[in-house]
Amino acid sequence: MMQQRDKGRQMDLQKYLQRINYDGPIDNQATTLYELCACHYSHVPFENLDIFGGPRRSMDLDEIDNRVVNEKRGGLCCEINSLFAWLLRKLKFEVEFIQTQLYNKKNDSYDGDLEHMVLLVTCKNDEKFIANISGCAFVRPLALIDMKTQVQRCGAYRLRKETDDVYLVEKMQKKVFNLSGREITGFSSDEDCWQVIQKLEIIPRCWLDFKPTFWHILDKKQSFLSRNTICTIENDSGIRVLWGMTFYKKEYIDHCTEKIINVQTAQDEEEMKSILKNYFNISIDYDLKPCSPNLKKEELVRMSS
Repeated sequence: MMQQRDKGRQMDLQKYLQRINYDGPIDNQATTLYELCACHYSHVPFENLDIFGGPRRSMDLDEIDNRVVNEKRGGLCCEINSLFAWLLRKLKFEVEFIQTQLYNKKNDSYDGDLEHMVLLVTCKNDEKFIANISGCAFVRPLALIDMKTQVQRCGAYRLRKETDDVYLVEKMQKKVFNLSGREITGFSSDEDCWQVIQKLEIIPRCWLDFKPTFWHILDKKQSFLSRNTICTIENDSGIRVLWGMTFYKKEYIDHCTEKIINVQTAQDEEEMKSILKNYFNISIDYDLKPCSPNLKKEELVRMSS
């Protein structure tokens, strides 16, 4: 199988680890993978800002490394997970690219083929995990074990095996409280509380298989990420999201409870850039022209489910 092109001979492993503020063991243990994912999630945002006025992005690994490590930017799933795969391989993990399709509850269907890249990581002792360090998902990797409830501060998850090659990622629905402390979600029974969020296909893919998806995101005016300006960063305590001109923060009380603790709408481009600098450590030096609508209450809720 064709692997990801490793053009990163000049890429600096130690600078990368410093970028994500990781100073733990350098090995291929499962515990190391857990901490690497958590550090990456909390320091490198998922963001598509350059689509709205910035330079054209590339899947060239050296360029991604320069943008993330040196320029302190984030990226899309194809970009960040490709770079993270390079890091994991340097640390002697076995890594395969696999696809996941996001579940669309409104249409009761899954998004298009090769819609999202995630990683299948094999650690020492042949332990296998699903790792995804881009977007609102699971902060720490999920063990590839059928129907095991896996609790993180950001939520509770389980993988439900459908076939030898297909797993459904399910997340326990959470209680969400608004700024005034009023609950704005809930569920009626233990069975109802589990919701499908993704479908994983555990078939190794070539890195190049995802290039059409990448170009589709950049070039198709009707793709979700070309219509919505998004920047998110997450850790065990909560999540920060800029969607369009609206910024909000959520605090994770525990794995099944979270509270919206801040919502503000930027009035102009300069205020939006200030939010990016203050909350995401991102500096933008071009005219940023977001086209997303401001978030409504139901959209804030949907981001939690």
